[in-house]
Amino acid sequence: MVFHRTLRFRIVLASAALSALIVTVVSIYVLRDARDRAIAVLEMRVTEQAELIARSFPARLAGAPIADVASQSSGARVTVLNVEGEIVEDSHSFIGERPSLAHLPEIAAALATGVSLSHGSDPVLGAESVIVIRLVEADGEPDGFVRVALPISDADDSIENLLTTAIVGGVLIVVAATLFAMFLSARLTRSIGTVTEGARLVAAGDLEHRLRPEPPLEVEQLATAVNEMAARLSGLIALEGRERGRIQSILSAMSDGVLVVDADGTVELANPAALEILDGPAEFEPGGPLYALNRNYELNQIAVESAIAGESDQAEIDFLDSRRYVRVLAVPLPKEVSDTEVNRSLVLLTDLTEMRRVETTRREFVSNASHELRTPVAAISAAVETLQAGAIDDRETAREFLQRMADDTARMDSLIAEMLELSRLEIGLTQLSLSPIDPATVMKQATDQIAAQASRAGIQVVQIVSEDWPAGKFQADQRRVVEALTNLLVNALRASPKGSRIDVSASSDGDKVTFQVTDQGRGIDADHLPHIFERFYKGDSSRSDAGTGLGLAIVKHIVEAHGGEVEVESSLGDGAAFRLIFPASPPVA
Repeated sequence: MVFHRTLRFRIVLASAALSALIVTVVSIYVLRDARDRAIAVLEMRVTEQAELIARSFPARLAGAPIADVASQSSGARVTVLNVEGEIVEDSHSFIGERPSLAHLPEIAAALATGVSLSHGSDPVLGAESVIVIRLVEADGEPDGFVRVALPISDADDSIENLLTTAIVGGVLIVVAATLFAMFLSARLTRSIGTVTEGARLVAAGDLEHRLRPEPPLEVEQLATAVNEMAARLSGLIALEGRERGRIQSILSAMSDGVLVVDADGTVELANPAALEILDGPAEFEPGGPLYALNRNYELNQIAVESAIAGESDQAEIDFLDSRRYVRVLAVPLPKEVSDTEVNRSLVLLTDLTEMRRVETTRREFVSNASHELRTPVAAISAAVETLQAGAIDDRETAREFLQRMADDTARMDSLIAEMLELSRLEIGLTQLSLSPIDPATVMKQATDQIAAQASRAGIQVVQIVSEDWPAGKFQADQRRVVEALTNLLVNALRASPKGSRIDVSASSDGDKVTFQVTDQGRGIDADHLPHIFERFYKGDSSRSDAGTGLGLAIVKHIVEAHGGEVEVESSLGDGAAFRLIFPASPPVA
C-alpha cells in the first residue's frame, strides 16, 4: 500500500498543517502584540526621559552639560535645542556643524502642544527610532527644546527571547498534534480497515460474515450498512439460486428442446432435451458453437438470422443423420430490458418424429387394414353372388361356398381381434398381471395350442429348459407370454417344411430371461428383417400367406410392455431364430 495515498497520511498531514498554521498565526499575533507593547514601553521611557531632562534644564542654564549625563543614564541620544531650534548640545554629536531643526514639523508640534512623539530615522543613530521633543518654558515663555531619540531595535531585542520561545513551543505543539493525529488516525483507519476487510470477504462470497460495529459513529454506521448489505445480498442470491434451480428443473423436465444462441452462433444455454433431439456429443458444454452441437445448415441459419435480424422464424427440419423430424421456432431476445438491440435468439425444438411416425402408421394402418379386409369381403361377396345366382340349389356347391364364407368370416374376425389387441397394447390400455411363472409351463401351454396343427404338418416341436433355471424368479404376465410364444410358433409352422423341427427353449442369466423359437424353414431375406415387426408386413410380396401380418407386431409390443426386447437372426434358406428377452423383474407401469 502507498502510504501517501492513505487516509491516515491525509489526516496526519492535514493535522500537522493545520496545527502549524494555527501556531504560526498565533505566534505572529503574539509577537506583534509584544513588539507593539515593547515599543509603547519604549515610547513611555523616552517621554519620561525627555520630561526628566526638561526638569533639569535650569542646570543647563547654569552652564552644566546635561545631554551627555542624560544619555549615559538612558542610552538614548539627547539633544538640547534653543528656542530657535538650533542645536545647543548633543550627546552623540561632537564635531561638525549643528544644523537648525526649526523646520521640522516635530518642533512645530512641540511648540504647539508641549510634547511631540514620533517615529523616524535618526541620522546620527542610523536606525528607526522613537523621537520625543519636549518644550522647555521659563516664566511661561519658550526657553528651548529637549530632543530624546532611542532606537526601536531596543524593543526588538526585548522580544528576541519571546520569539525563540514561540518557535520552540510552536514546533513542540506541531509535533504533539502530529503524534496525536497519528494515534487517532491509526484507531480510525484500523476500524475502517476492519470494515474494508469484511467488505472484501462479502465481495468474495462469504455472505455469512458479519462485522462488529466499532467507534466512531460513522464507522459503526458503515459496518452496520455492510452487514445489512451482506444479509440482503445473501437473501437475493438465495432467491436467485431458487429461481435458477426452478428454471433449471423446468428446462430439464421439458420434452421440448430449448437453446439460447447469440448472433455469432454460440450456444449460451441448452437443456437436456435439446442435446437429445439434436443428437449432440456428450461432452458438449454451453459456450460452444451451434455447429458443434449439430451441423444442420438450416438450423444454424434460422437461429443466427433470428438473432441478427431480430425477427421470429420457424421451420420443420428433417434430420437425416438422426432420423428425427423437428419443428424449429427461433424468437429474438433483447440484450437488455432498456435496450432494443437484439443479439440473441431463443430456439425451441419440438420433436415431431413420433407424431409423424404415428401419422404415417395411421395412414399405413388404414391402407393395410383396408387391403386385408378387402380380400375376405370380396370373397364373401363373390360367394353370396354365386349362391344367389342359383348355386344355392346345388347342395354340394352351396356347402362349399358357405364353408368359404365361414373361413373368410373367421379370418376377418381374427384380423379385427388382432387389430384391437395391437391397438390396446400400443396405447397402454392393457394391464399386465405379473406373477412368478414357470418357463416349462409357459412353453407347454404355447406348444399345446399348435400341437394339432404341427401334427397335421408333420413337424416336430421340442421344448428345451435350462437345468439351472432359477425357479420362481421370473415375473411376467403368463397369458401374454404364452400369446407371444404361440404367435412365434404359428409363424414357424407356416415357414417350416414337412418333417422339419421347431425348438422352443428358455434360459436365464440372472437379470434377464430369454425364450427362443428356432425353425428350419425358408428363412427371411436380409432386406425384410428390419420390417418384419411392422404391422401388416409380410415377407411374401404376393401376400398369399394366410397370416394377417399382425402377429409379430403383437409379439414385439407384449415384450416391450414387460420392458424387454425382441431379436431375430435369419438368412434366406437357413431357417430363423426369434428371441424374446424379458427382464427378471419388469418395471411396474
